[in-house]
Amino acid sequence: MIRKIMGKNTVEEVATYQHKRIISITTSSKELLNDYQRKGFKVKLADKNEMNKIVQSDSHQGIIAEVLDEEISFRTCIDQLKKKNKSVVVLLDSIQDPQNMGAIMRACECFGVDWILHTKNRGTPITAVVSKVSMGGSEIVPRSTVSNGVDAIKKLKDEGFWIASLELSEKAESVYTFDFPDKICLVFGSEGEGVKSLMSKSSDFHLIIPMLGRIDSLNVSQASAVVLALLRSKRGRDI
Repeated sequence: MIRKIMGKNTVEEVATYQHKRIISITTSSKELLNDYQRKGFKVKLADKNEMNKIVQSDSHQGIIAEVLDEEISFRTCIDQLKKKNKSVVVLLDSIQDPQNMGAIMRACECFGVDWILHTKNRGTPITAVVSKVSMGGSEIVPRSTVSNGVDAIKKLKDEGFWIASLELSEKAESVYTFDFPDKICLVFGSEGEGVKSLMSKSSDFHLIIPMLGRIDSLNVSQASAVVLALLRSKRGRDI
């Protein structure tokens, strides 16, 4: 599968560490054209209006790349995580907003998440906007698409994972006092509906971020960053 990524940091990340994935680069900058041609990439020059049409966005920072998608099977995910005593998986169910999806993937990369799972046909695909907002996180953290989030949860449980869903409910406990298990899958639901009922019922724990102000919640990308930062603070670098 071929898809597009955009943004200077994202393209540079792939060009530096996964250069074989890049099929071609389009840029509006002669400086970037010369730079990437010197590195051996196939590059063409285009004006910004043309580039806007290619990715349906004007936030490309003057550079777009066509890349081979590195979608990894869920079976491979399971096989890889079997080898680790401590693992953090993030399951994204029905995240609709590309900005939120990208921001969550950026947080996942920053806080050492081992794998990202996202549900098929329920949320945004990994678009050029997602890649740009993620600052390369969408290309760095291993990820898999799953057809059924509840089935994925069951398979993770079979491999010793505990499931914790972030949700606004009376049964939820504070993330500030939660003792994160060594092998954990954190579930984040859609912007409007939150975690689906069946996924909530399949979870071992239900977590909430207590609010101190008059606004009663964060958006899903902010919430994911808070939870992952708390997990990191309790484990140090060993996550």
